[in-house]
Amino acid sequence: MRTRYTPAELRTARLWWIVSLDFGGRTWRVSQGSLSIESTELNRWISVSAGLEGAETEMTAPWMGTEPESRRASVTLSIPELDVGLLLARGYEMDGQPLRIDLWREGDNWDDRLQVLSGTVASYEWGAKGEVVTIEAEELAYQDRALLPPPGAVVSAATWPSALEDQLGAAYPWIFGAPGSDGSAASPAIYIVDSRGGVRLLLLIAGHSVSATSVLVFDGTTNESLVVEHVADEVGRIVAVVDLGTAVAIAVDASLTYSVAWPTGAGLLGCTGNDATGAGSVIEAVLALSTLPIDRGSLAAVRSLLDAYKIGAYVEEPISPMEWVLDALIPLLPVAILTGPSGWRLVPVPVEPTDVRTIGTLTASAAIRRDGPVRTVGRDEVANRVELRYAISQEAGDPSATAVAGYNWDGSEHPALLSRLSAQVYGRKLRSDETVAVYDAGTALRIVRNRAAMYAFPRQVVTYVGQRLQWLQPGDIVQLEDSELHLSRVAWVERITLTPDSASVDLVLWRAL
Repeated sequence: MRTRYTPAELRTARLWWIVSLDFGGRTWRVSQGSLSIESTELNRWISVSAGLEGAETEMTAPWMGTEPESRRASVTLSIPELDVGLLLARGYEMDGQPLRIDLWREGDNWDDRLQVLSGTVASYEWGAKGEVVTIEAEELAYQDRALLPPPGAVVSAATWPSALEDQLGAAYPWIFGAPGSDGSAASPAIYIVDSRGGVRLLLLIAGHSVSATSVLVFDGTTNESLVVEHVADEVGRIVAVVDLGTAVAIAVDASLTYSVAWPTGAGLLGCTGNDATGAGSVIEAVLALSTLPIDRGSLAAVRSLLDAYKIGAYVEEPISPMEWVLDALIPLLPVAILTGPSGWRLVPVPVEPTDVRTIGTLTASAAIRRDGPVRTVGRDEVANRVELRYAISQEAGDPSATAVAGYNWDGSEHPALLSRLSAQVYGRKLRSDETVAVYDAGTALRIVRNRAAMYAFPRQVVTYVGQRLQWLQPGDIVQLEDSELHLSRVAWVERITLTPDSASVDLVLWRAL
């Protein structure tokens, strides 16, 4: 299947919608008319019946840091031989059944269709045999069944038979990136008595293999660098430990609370076995543990861009990989995370609209008309001074550093032009956040500078409607030309609503200086 159309491919050819529903032990394929389409891969012809009375699907690329939305669709089918009531009476269920929507350009092979939705039936309305069936479908985007730490990754009589009673039930920490890369105590360590083959006193520092070869261990008074070892617990799980028997400076005492910094290497290994400290590599490694479909190509494409943001975090309370990425990382990064037929994918959001590569030009015309006025959104998000508290200390429990960008209001700083103009228009607007995932000062500064640029002014959104806009996808960047509005601007495709007759596109405009 193709990943997109070009404007030239849609200029003259007819585009057909094909809805495929698996129900009652067979696949029902319908379109606006009867079709017979050759498939080279399947070595047969695909038959499609008439009966698609209406359809609409909506796709969104949420603005930076915004929660993603599942793709949704509504279809109305009129299939004379479909008897929903009879099939339900025979024990077939329609709820949760697979439903796919493809766009097929007349004359193409079946294998060259564009899939816009691969989801399941969320709700439906039906009548007697042959009557219209209306179906609401959505992608199963959020049902991540994986957990980090996984069940069983705890100190117990089964995993460490000689464990002290106070340590029983402690979850193995999962380490992402390099928490405490600045040398501060950042992640927990569990005191372990290992009596296999002689008594050893260990600190369990990660419930998995790590790339770091040494870590800095804190006992509450002093710290010391110790070599990392990999051992198996009693049930065979490989964990990372340090041997307290090799310690010279720190105290060895089961009553102490130990913590760890990772200044020389990362925790969880990257997908290629690399030292995964950058956000791109961390996201790729964490989502590899997810049960959700992931668009690996999109992650690989943005890895180098996001790896400029150095990450350090840990979890010990069970959370799904996707939920952790959405909660801890996406709000920090200039990306949108969205779903598609190939799974979850990341799309970069350019902080500045200069020198970006556009996918094409959208020119307002009789065929591509503006639908309504230009709207201003995000007034309540305006900020001309941005603060980020970071580097949470395991010992103190609070952030130990703050990164600041924007207007200082007392004249002692010379902020960027956008922040200064924002303060002149909107007055003092402070945005202050805290993160558990950053210890690197350069990364923290990069994040606040991005936010200062992105939120200095509200965003402007304008909608265009046309019959030949299916070449656009959420997250695309286009050059918008609208002489009526005197606009010649770079725009972000935030939302697309498709029907068999037209496409509606919401564009986000950057402020022009």
